[in-house]
Amino acid sequence: MNDMAEERQVSDVKLDLKMPKKSFELSREELVSVLARILELAHGKLQNKYTRASERLAWSRVIIATSEAVNTILKDSIQEELEERVLKIEEVLERERKNY
Repeated sequence: MNDMAEERQVSDVKLDLKMPKKSFELSREELVSVLARILELAHGKLQNKYTRASERLAWSRVIIATSEAVNTILKDSIQEELEERVLKIEEVLERERKNY
């Protein structure tokens, strides 16, 4: 098994997650990309008419958990962006105060 790529077998589905050795090395964009692939897989399983009801419930839970993770990442990203904007505005205001 390659250190940079991990393959997981999920029932009859092969999920290839190309991730760095340490998961904390992923950027937000990379993490959202991996989560999006998981959502696509789970959605496909739900749409498959041969998926049993018990499996559909499990895949529904995967979709819920993955969606919550994406939502948290996006909220953190927006919060970080807003904090950066506030700091820039404060810097501009401080410079303007010094000029008066």
